Amino acid sequence: MIGNLRGTTGFPALSLVLFLLSYPAAATSGPGCFRVANVASNDVLNVRAEPSASARVVTTLLPENDPGIIVSTGECEPPDAALESRWCPVKIYSGDKIMTGWAKHAYLLPSECP
Repeated sequence: MIGNLRGTTGFPALSLVLFLLSYPAAATSGPGCFRVANVASNDVLNVRAEPSASARVVTTLLPENDPGIIVSTGECEPPDAALESRWCPVKIYSGDKIMTGWAKHAYLLPSECP
């Protein structure tokens, strides 16, 4: 198909690229997702820009509401710390928004991805 696009004026190829870029990203299925845990119903889970409690808050997740799909994007850090003390890189798919950040493992429960 790429070979057929070379002879075009550019508009059809550009339309195809824009269409593919606008299509929402899908999370993986199976293991590798999380759900919010150990957060009081009147509190939130802060997702931060860096793996630190003093880092800027990127978004907050409410424990009683479905925040979307929380996907693990790598290994939790630091690897030599107790699991509940580690920070995990996550990507959150919520409607048409995609946010990335770090969440404390103590507040994440492994879950199946949809």
